[in-house]
Amino acid sequence: MDRFFGKGFEPHEVCGMFTAGHLIMVVIFSVLAFLIIFFFRKMSVKRVGQCMLAISIFVTVVEIVKTTYRIVDGQPPSDWVPLYYCSLFIFASWLCNLKNRTLKTVGCSFITMGGACAAIIFTLYPSTSLNIYPLWHFESIYSYIYHLLMFTSGIIMVTSGFYKPKKEHAIHYFTFLAIAAIPSIILNLTVDNINCLFMNDAYELPVLSDIDAVAPWLYAIIAFIGQSILMFWGNLGIYIGGRNAIRWFKNRKNK
Repeated sequence: MDRFFGKGFEPHEVCGMFTAGHLIMVVIFSVLAFLIIFFFRKMSVKRVGQCMLAISIFVTVVEIVKTTYRIVDGQPPSDWVPLYYCSLFIFASWLCNLKNRTLKTVGCSFITMGGACAAIIFTLYPSTSLNIYPLWHFESIYSYIYHLLMFTSGIIMVTSGFYKPKKEHAIHYFTFLAIAAIPSIILNLTVDNINCLFMNDAYELPVLSDIDAVAPWLYAIIAFIGQSILMFWGNLGIYIGGRNAIRWFKNRKNK
């Protein structure tokens, strides 16, 4: 059990990215995501709300337990501060449960127009889990469960009609990221080896790592713009394009 929750593994024990273990995780994630979306795509709005509340409670409890363990274990803030892009799913999921329309839109817009895509990116490039832990480790398994929930909830919100993305929601999405960026910037400037909202380290991504090495402030701006603006509009374009394609096929089928 200690190994399941442990750390400090030898290089040969770590799963790593683009390995057989990584491929296994991608396949499992893809199959589960397809099945969940297929069977729950037309879930009632009321039931989606109930599921979001359950998801909020689950991820919050696990994160609190995980964070408490890391603090007691003496791990640095970079290992437990919940201010990475995907970490915002925890806060956004709670906003989705509120009756206030504005706050609910803020939460839903992040999960559908950002979180779902981020979950796919993590699945293909899990640099913060499989690159550190074995395939069977708690961190690896939970990371994929967490991102599976983030991806499927974002898609089902749209297919069920729980949330309908609109262009004007860009301001809700941006505001959410802008608020999260304030403590993120402060922590990035004052705490060693922390990378809140990925504005302090490009994780060896091509081009971005080169920019970060030459002008860290420029990389931080690019990272913020990418997450707070490009992510929303890119996903909104995919949503509108997909919706129009479905309508076109339905109309053609009915002729």
